[in-house]
Amino acid sequence: QMLVDTVVVDTAGVVQIGSADDPVDHGVAARIVIADDGADIDLAWDPNQLSRGLVSHGTTQFYGEEVTPYSSLAVDPRRGDTTLTLDVIPTNWDVGHRLVLTGTSSNHRNTQDEELEIVSIDGNIVTIDADSDEPGIQPLEYNHLTPDGYDLSVYVANVNRNVVIMSENP
Repeated sequence: QMLVDTVVVDTAGVVQIGSADDPVDHGVAARIVIADDGADIDLAWDPNQLSRGLVSHGTTQFYGEEVTPYSSLAVDPRRGDTTLTLDVIPTNWDVGHRLVLTGTSSNHRNTQDEELEIVSIDGNIVTIDADSDEPGIQPLEYNHLTPDGYDLSVYVANVNRNVVIMSENP
């Protein structure tokens, strides 16, 4: 892990974590953490607000563990469910990983996406907790039904990665 204020990469420069032949292993995390000193960016000194982060004019290459980034669902999830049945057996999904289950509501003001936490995995069956702040396994709040007549699917995405750029104070 590197704690930094700003990283600037020249046009001839490269920021590389892992490699195609030797990616960061499963269970290992590599992080660039952008420091938060609590002060606002000085707009007189930095009017384009390019400080505090990674500014790459060159090449950026991150090679982490192979992860199934998302999957369609074999069974439409319904309000009250605590499991998801995926169309595939996911690669490197672990207990504690965060998922986003896409909403299928046509109401653009309430998409009904749900953020979930993995409690257990058995093949393509993922047990989820829809509110990890509440005791016990909390069920889904909404139905996530495949829209009729459009040849669409409902998807769930795993948002965890083991190579990350993040804020010290997200």
